[in-house]
Amino acid sequence: MRERLNTGTSALQNGDWTAAQYSCYVAKETATNSPYRAQDAYYQARVIGRTCMADAAYKQGNQEFACDWWKQVDYDSLIGLDPREICSRATPPKLAPAVTTAGVNSAEAAPRNMTTTFAEMASLSPLSALANYGFPRWGMTPSEVVAASSGAIIRVAGRAGSEVFNLSMLAEGTLKSGEAMRFYFAKSGERLTLVKVIPRPEVCGALETDLSKIWGTPLVAEHKEWAPGFRTGLTRWRVASGDLVTLAWSLNAGQPDDCHILIQPAATTF
Repeated sequence: MRERLNTGTSALQNGDWTAAQYSCYVAKETATNSPYRAQDAYYQARVIGRTCMADAAYKQGNQEFACDWWKQVDYDSLIGLDPREICSRATPPKLAPAVTTAGVNSAEAAPRNMTTTFAEMASLSPLSALANYGFPRWGMTPSEVVAASSGAIIRVAGRAGSEVFNLSMLAEGTLKSGEAMRFYFAKSGERLTLVKVIPRPEVCGALETDLSKIWGTPLVAEHKEWAPGFRTGLTRWRVASGDLVTLAWSLNAGQPDDCHILIQPAATTF
């Protein structure tokens, strides 16, 4: 473990980002799966491994994954980067200007629901529980989302590290079938701008294929293997309602490490 970690951090210092990512990943996994993982040396190896992976990911142009890993190590860097500053300037999705009528923002005056998007997702048996949760409307406040959910969603205070695209998570809930839902709001005005659905891990593997059967060829389909056994993917569709839907996942040794679906308003562009 120590030798592999030294190899990875040396590669990082020398600018060999791919080698650094691989060696640090192997060292982190060795420390994580060791029967001695509770010992301080193994804990430190996991921290250094994650930090190294984050630095290397950023240097390879993958800021999203870098920021996810940096969060786990309190935004530390082994090569003098400033992770907090980097992650604070993550580019949010662009929203087309809302049309205003008599000084009232149209998104606030007549917010559009996402029933169609949820219904299409719910046509897949692994996501069938979503059929009853198409209640949110773009532009709702956190209190309106909670009220419309009939008790399924609760209001939460914005938590450190929970932001997505510089939006605040102010409501969340877990369905009886196990799916988690999180609701993100613009910091100015606290209007609903993004919904995150976290499926049950066991259904993640087939979602890209199944959702493509509903929505057709995706706008984006990116798969990447960062190290043996560690793969990530991002697939994005513009669906019938106009909403932008993104499926993001990662697999570690063939098992889901992360899997979520982002739903954003029709005006969202990247």
